[in-house]
Amino acid sequence: MKTISKVLVAAAIALLPLYSCEKHYADGYDDDTEKISHEEESDYEWDDSTIVEITLNGTSIDVVPAVATVSGTSVTITDAGVYRISGNLDDGQIIVNTTDEEAVRLILNGVEIYCSASAPIFVEKASKTVVKLEEGTENRLTDGQTYTTNSDGEPGATLFSNSNLTLFGEGTLTIEANYNDAISCDDGLIIKSGTYNIEAVDDGIRGKDYVIIDDGVFVVNVGGDGLHADANLTVNGGDITVAKSYEGLEGATIVVNAGTIHVISSDDGLNTAGGNDGSGTGGGQTGPGAGYQSTGNYNCTINGGYIFINATGDGIDINGSITMADGTLIVSGPTSSGNGAIDFDGTFTVTGGTIIAAGSGGMEQGISTSSSQYAVYAFFNTYQTANTLVSLWTTDGEELITYANPKKFGFVIFVAPELKKGSSYQLYYSGSSTGTVKDGVYTDGDYTPGTKFGECTISSILTKIQ
Repeated sequence: MKTISKVLVAAAIALLPLYSCEKHYADGYDDDTEKISHEEESDYEWDDSTIVEITLNGTSIDVVPAVATVSGTSVTITDAGVYRISGNLDDGQIIVNTTDEEAVRLILNGVEIYCSASAPIFVEKASKTVVKLEEGTENRLTDGQTYTTNSDGEPGATLFSNSNLTLFGEGTLTIEANYNDAISCDDGLIIKSGTYNIEAVDDGIRGKDYVIIDDGVFVVNVGGDGLHADANLTVNGGDITVAKSYEGLEGATIVVNAGTIHVISSDDGLNTAGGNDGSGTGGGQTGPGAGYQSTGNYNCTINGGYIFINATGDGIDINGSITMADGTLIVSGPTSSGNGAIDFDGTFTVTGGTIIAAGSGGMEQGISTSSSQYAVYAFFNTYQTANTLVSLWTTDGEELITYANPKKFGFVIFVAPELKKGSSYQLYYSGSSTGTVKDGVYTDGDYTPGTKFGECTISSILTKIQ
């Protein structure tokens, strides 16, 4: 055995950041010196002798030197600089409100802040704010269920910024968002590193102009979207687990260059659409093939990484086109015939990587003829029960892919570089396997066939097994 194990090793190698694919650099410029983000190398550099110490004492705040304004259990930072914050506030707030052109840097050094009627950290005005999670520290932000907001309805999140925001460091940030979003930025949001444990009644991580994730560990359990960008969402690395969400990842465009992503969603797993939740309008068709005409500049690009989706709605719903050059995409799609494991409006061009997807079979789509890799698919006459094994073999007796979908399914599709034009393949279902299972995929074991479903000889990009 087993060709699929080679595929997964390749996917693991792809977890290294692929900055060349996204043209995302530490100085915020691309090869043509075009500004593509607010990031500067100087964001992460400062003179430690200039650090202002802010100590939170439960019901009081000390600032040394006294360059920030303290009012009860709130402190307002009005000047650019570096501020190290330690301690806890029983009910208070950190506010940034400066007209300086330089960045404000906040070092969270073991902080626990509860704010009953507003955001524990509120960047009201700044040219840029950089938040560092000090190495080895645990930091926690919690808010109440109602806010006192300004005329613009702000703040709207537990950690809220009106301007460009960057988070990094080797510490941990835990956010319990009882009012709305956990982290929200009205400009660009960059997360370079850190560990984030997020629970929110609405979105987990939200940016307006863009969200760029370079690295980090994320566990997100929310009532709205897991990661949301009104414009562009880019993942360059990290370990992201969206344990509960409405839609897992959403943006006008989504680019995954590297990283490990696990998504559980009550609607779509990955969605590109304009505006708010539920705005996607993509359709399907009775069999895999070309999609509908795109209704906006929405697209998804997968250049690498590992993506597993368990969706009640569409697994991947792109109101535009999809391109995939490398990586692994596993989709456990809907059981309802009104949705599909894969749904797109334009084309789905695959030039590399591996796709395993299963769904209801009601509105399923495959990949487009513009692809250079081949796909095989099958429709079952009746739903197969959850965790039923399906196994794809060559007619020469080589086991390629063995998969158990965690939900009932009526459709499966496989895309892999091992599939070759002119070669013949057989599909079995049921049976058993001695392999190690991860996200339904079995590796390093032996499959004992159950029932032969059918076979095919690949003659085109998309070939039906029957």
